[in-house]
Amino acid sequence: MTQEPLSDLRAALHSEPSSEVWKTVQACIASLDDASLNVGLEYAAEHLERWPDAMRHGALVEMPEARWWPLVRYGYLNQHEDSNLLKLSGVLQLTKLRLGLYNNGYEATRMLSRGQVLPNLTELNLYDCWIHDSGLKSVVESASFPNLATLGCSRNAVTDAGMMGFVASPNLSNLADLRLSDNKIGPEGARALASSAHLPSLTSIGLGLNAIGDEGAAALAASEHLTGLASLGVGRCGIGPDGIRALANSKHLIGLTQWVLSSNTIGHEGVEAMVSGPRLAHISWLCLNSGELDDQSAAALAASGLLGSMERLDLNWNSIGDEGAAALAAAPELAGLTTLGLQNNQLTAEGLQALLQSPHLSALAHLDLRRNKNIDKEAAQAVIESFGRSGLDVRM
Repeated sequence: MTQEPLSDLRAALHSEPSSEVWKTVQACIASLDDASLNVGLEYAAEHLERWPDAMRHGALVEMPEARWWPLVRYGYLNQHEDSNLLKLSGVLQLTKLRLGLYNNGYEATRMLSRGQVLPNLTELNLYDCWIHDSGLKSVVESASFPNLATLGCSRNAVTDAGMMGFVASPNLSNLADLRLSDNKIGPEGARALASSAHLPSLTSIGLGLNAIGDEGAAALAASEHLTGLASLGVGRCGIGPDGIRALANSKHLIGLTQWVLSSNTIGHEGVEAMVSGPRLAHISWLCLNSGELDDQSAAALAASGLLGSMERLDLNWNSIGDEGAAALAAAPELAGLTTLGLQNNQLTAEGLQALLQSPHLSALAHLDLRRNKNIDKEAAQAVIESFGRSGLDVRM
């Protein structure tokens, strides 16, 4: 910085948004004299309108002293920090608030819910905050978040009973993105979510690491209230072929384009269940990592004729070899695929060559083959040099 913080501020704000530029903006505002402060804040506020709110961040503990705080849109309260900071007027401007790794989540959510209305808040993240059913209930029953669109409550202790109370709230009409991974939700909780008519705007659900099983998957598939759902994350949920079949044949999940099924018991039978219904034809991102897949599974997926919308396919941490790779390479429906994950499988340089020579994978930009122990690095490099192309990033 020079001795002219206002000039430095102007120069910084004409740069592309970045964390370094944000630090410079903060430093410039902090260096302004009292006579120039309002001018600097107004100028910065105008130019920061084009920035993503997530880049305009600050810790709530800095709020009382930071002269740049009026520019912050994403605030966070960390472990052991004073929850009374949530009472300050500086919170009112926030569009995003995170209480990550906060060991007194109940007290914080109680204070938020009974405190001032936060009209600008669209995203509330309560990750790993020791939130139990009562804490979640206090949030959703509160009128403090009238425009909440994203609620993150992953890695907490919400149970089926908590879900039943959650979905009964009439205050969730704007909620579009619900993240509840790694809680204690079972089939009944999934059933409660599926039956709720209070979530008309919901487009994304994350339920990974909850034991909803086939029953829960079937309940979601049968829900008449989830027709607008675009993204469903049910990794490591104890779902098998029956649950997969229910989701794949759902008459209601007509908007689904992203489907994360990693770390479930999929196998060949699960793939056969997946290709038995129409939903796969609309999926642009399919994640089957750690799904117990082999060459036969990959071949069944490739031969389904349902991969025409696929842009990203994650098959990492499976047992797919050269035959499976060749089957994928021969699938004309994968012409729009841009990202293929085959990390930690059983490919050799022969499988790599089949993928690189495929006439159908011309759009492929990212190919991940790391941790394939059967690939000889020298042979693979020779294949890449012979058959690779500009614009394709192969990770070995």
